[in-house]
Amino acid sequence: MANLPDWKNASHEVTRFVFDQADKYLSTQITAGIAADQRATSAAATFSGFSGAILAASVGYYAAKPDLPMLSAGIATGIAFGIAAGCSFYSARPVDFNYPGNEPEKWYGSLSQPLDESIGIEAENYSAGIAENAEILAGNAMWLTVAFWAAAIAPLAGLALYGIASLFSHG
Repeated sequence: MANLPDWKNASHEVTRFVFDQADKYLSTQITAGIAADQRATSAAATFSGFSGAILAASVGYYAAKPDLPMLSAGIATGIAFGIAAGCSFYSARPVDFNYPGNEPEKWYGSLSQPLDESIGIEAENYSAGIAENAEILAGNAMWLTVAFWAAAIAPLAGLALYGIASLFSHG
C-alpha cells in the first residue's frame, strides 16, 4: 500500500494544491471518458450501417444471380462489421465512474476535524477514484481497439472466404 500522507502536519497550501490537482485530474478523466464514448458510439453506428448494408446487398445479389462465393464473402464481411459494431457498443456501455465532489452527508462525520485534514483525506478518495477510472477507461479502449481490428479485417475475411468458396463452387 502506498505511503499515506500525514495531513495533520501538511501546510494548508500543500493540502489545497494536492486536492486541486486531484480534482483537475478526475474532471479531465470524465472529459476523456465522454469523448471516448462519443468515438465508440460513432464507430458503432458506422460499423452497424456497413454490416447491414453489406448483408442486405449480398442477399439481394444472391437472389438476382445465385453466386455462392459472393454470398459467402458478403456474409463474412457483414458479420465481421457486426462484431466490430458490437465491440464498439460494448465500449460505450454505461459504467460506474468516479466524479469530483462529494455528497454533503459524507462530510458530516468530519465536521470536528481540521479542514486541511478533511481536504487531504478527500484527496486520497480522489486518488482511489482516479485509479478506478483509469481501469475503466483502459478496458473500454481495449474493446474499441478490438472493434477497429475487426473492421479492418472484415474485407480481408470476405476476400478470403470468396477465394475458398470459389475453389469449391461448381459454376
